Formats: sequence, C-alpha cells, structure tokens
Amino acid sequence: MIHLIGLPHTPFDDVQASSCAFTAKAVRLAKMFQMIGRDTTVYWGGSVTSIDIPFVSVLSDSEQQRYFGVYSNDNLPQISWDWNIPYWQTFNMRVIQHLKRNLRPGDTIALVGGAIHQQIVDAFPGYRCIEPGVGYEGICNNTFACFESYAWMHNRYGAYGIGDGRAFDAVIPNAIDPNDFEHGESHGYALFVGRLIQRKGPNVAGEIATRAGLPLKMAGAGVGYSEPGKIVATDGTTIFGDVEHVGSVTGEVRKALYAHAEVMLVPTLYIGPWEGVHAEALASGVQVVAPDYGVFTETIEPQFRYRTLGGAVEAVNRARSVRSPVLRERTLKRYSLEKCASMYEEWLGRLDLLDGAGWYS
Repeated sequence: MIHLIGLPHTPFDDVQASSCAFTAKAVRLAKMFQMIGRDTTVYWGGSVTSIDIPFVSVLSDSEQQRYFGVYSNDNLPQISWDWNIPYWQTFNMRVIQHLKRNLRPGDTIALVGGAIHQQIVDAFPGYRCIEPGVGYEGICNNTFACFESYAWMHNRYGAYGIGDGRAFDAVIPNAIDPNDFEHGESHGYALFVGRLIQRKGPNVAGEIATRAGLPLKMAGAGVGYSEPGKIVATDGTTIFGDVEHVGSVTGEVRKALYAHAEVMLVPTLYIGPWEGVHAEALASGVQVVAPDYGVFTETIEPQFRYRTLGGAVEAVNRARSVRSPVLRERTLKRYSLEKCASMYEEWLGRLDLLDGAGWYS
C-alpha cells in the first residue's frame, strides 16, 4: 500500500486544480500507482471531488477555506512553506494520526510536498518514505527521491552537498494524459501559460513575441490589470505588446488554446525542474522555445533554445515550421501516463530490492 501525502490548500481534482502543478501531478501519481497495481490512499486537505481513489480528508472544507479562502484558478491561495505555520502543523499532525491507525508492515509513505513533511518522515523511522515528484527545492532527510529531470537532480544534489550518486533515487518526467491535449490548425498566435510572476518571465515572452511579430495569448493567475497592449501582474511585472490575457483555463478551453497556438514561449528565469506547460504544448504538436538551461536541455533540441533575445526570435522562426501531429506522437511516447507509469513500476521494484540484497540483488 502507498500512502500518498498531499497538500492542505487545494481540492484534489485534476480539472478544478489544474492551475496548481503539484496537485495535478499528485492526481496523476495516484492514477499511475493504481495502473501498476500499487494500492494507494490519498491524504489531502478538504474533501475529494471527482477522483475515484481511496481518500482521507485531513482538513474539513470549512477549515481549508478559513486558512486559504475559497479556491479559484484565477486567484490561487497564498501559502508559506514553513512547517511552524498552524495549517502545516495541523495537516502534518493529523496525517501522522491517520497513518498510525492505517499503516501496515511493508507500506510506503509517499510525500509530494518535500521538506515541509519532514515531521511525518521522522514519525515513522521503520517505514520506507519516498518523494515521487521532486520538482521543489526542499527535499527531506531519509527519503528516496524521484526527480522530474536530471538537471534538477543534479541541482538539488549540489544544493544539499551530495557529492556521490544515490543508487536508489530516480528521474521520471511528469506524465501527460493524452486525452487532455490534441493537435489542431494554427491560429497564428504565440502562447504563454503559467502564473504571471517575474520569475516565470512573462515580460520576456512579450518581448520575444513582439520582436517575432506574433500576437501573444497569456493564460494563468496573477494578473492585476490588463488593457490592449499592456498587462500588469500583481507583483508589478508588466508585459507590453500585442498581448491578451485569456484568464486561467481548464478542460476543453485549455485543450483548444494549446492546439491552435503557433508556438509556445516558456521563458522561465529560474532553473526549471520540469515546467509542465512546455510538455503540454509538445503534446499538442506545438514546438516550444525556451532558455538554454534546466529541464529544457533534456526535452528541447538546441535549435529551439536561446541565450539572447535575437536567439529567441530565430528559435521562434524555426519552431513555427515544425509544429505537427508527429511532434505530439513523439512526445506522448516519452511522457504519457502509460510510459511514466512503467518507469514508476521499475523504480518501486528497485526499491523493493532493499528488502533483500539491495545493490547486490
């Protein structure tokens, strides 16, 4: 049995909470664990909505709303990653109480929030604890970690002073549900999807689209004000050009937005662990243009990566000619739910060797 420990602040729903990357990832993790025959129970804040997976509600809906307000894709809750804050204390302690009742010998505790869950790891020293989706900065002590990319694995090893490789860690990309995306005819716009915050580079996307002569559609939370030719994010980041904010999109609207884009711009300023929107674009047959660092060095060919604005515009011009259903098919072979589930099956099977001869199996 896998006990998947989640987050206190979002609904556990792959459509309603699709704007929260880690919630959407946790939903897919639970589905993949079940696909490979690993019984899974999810522990989450609030009540479950539409996912057919055994579920423990750690916070009531009223508690969740008192801490974080009513959830909205357009106005995501503010959360601090400090385990001393009351909602983390309450969440973690209640999870520990539930696990004391529910854990059985041989069970695995899987954590999606990283170091914020260290209390839970420390409470169960006799059990295997894993982090199945490390795309965050703070990893726990005494866990086995699965990173979203090799770039991020090495970044975190360096940050934590880990100088030797760890044989029972893994790298598995974020999975994509093929049914969530499709390929369509281009409607001639560049696309940016993500929170409109400075480190996501929305203003850089505006500069690239303007220089490339493309209108730019922008989707995501964090907009304070918009007018023709100008979008101002709540953190003050300002985007100029032929730009349009289309809100936070889900379901069929999101599918169509990706499907009809000419090119996807993902000008992330930080070292990207995975940046799920870029894989979603690729799964729509839309080529991505992104910086020459982080996960993009593993997922995007060099001719679509850049170091300067001029280089980005050249990459856009190349990207416009290669969007195709073939790109979608190639992407799904690498990142579909079935493909990633098989990779989790291999990793979890390797961890099971620790009950025997381990490295010497």
